Amino acid sequence: MFSIDSDLDRFLTALLAGRLLPAAQLAQMRTTVPAGHPVRARCPLRAGPREHPAVVRRGLRRQHPGVRDPGRRHRRRARRFGSRVRTVVLTGDEDEDRERMRQAAPGPIDCVLDIMPPTAATSQVRAAAMAVRNSGRVVLMGGIRNDLTLPYAWLMNNNITLRGQFMYPREANVRMVELLRSGLLDLNAFEVTEFPLDEANGAIAFAAANGGPFHLTVIRP
Repeated sequence: MFSIDSDLDRFLTALLAGRLLPAAQLAQMRTTVPAGHPVRARCPLRAGPREHPAVVRRGLRRQHPGVRDPGRRHRRRARRFGSRVRTVVLTGDEDEDRERMRQAAPGPIDCVLDIMPPTAATSQVRAAAMAVRNSGRVVLMGGIRNDLTLPYAWLMNNNITLRGQFMYPREANVRMVELLRSGLLDLNAFEVTEFPLDEANGAIAFAAANGGPFHLTVIRP
């Protein structure tokens, strides 16, 4: 069976939301099982957060001194984007993950952009959000389905700006083109395969078989 990243995200979202299995089987799947071996441990299905590569690239193009990428492809991203990407491996312990993010940053964290998928836990989002500095900003743009709780006193005492963002503003496309023209946004990391318009069916088949981060299929009239 062949699939791309978005297919896997849709499958895991439906699975963990209870749309694929009866409630009893889903509960059994998510129940931990004692491991009898330190390496070959048995465990329930676990889906961790995956940061889209375009998000990392947008952070770099805005001249941020450091972009923290807590995704699972951390080593590959560090090689692709260089030292400005500080990777953090999440442990599942909220306090420890928050401290790891702060230690990985080159200085106080000015802004946290959450774009976690529906499979992420609210504790992971909260760990990142509360790593922001005094008077920092937290932008929620992810897809988690559960309510996110943040301490009222922490928001007030630290002058935190919290906002939601659905998709992008209308002027985003124009600003993106301006960044391309100015050379601030480097597209060399993307591998682009072009097809003429009369080979549209071949382009669709190629995209389905060769999808993934940094792989683009383009139909040129």
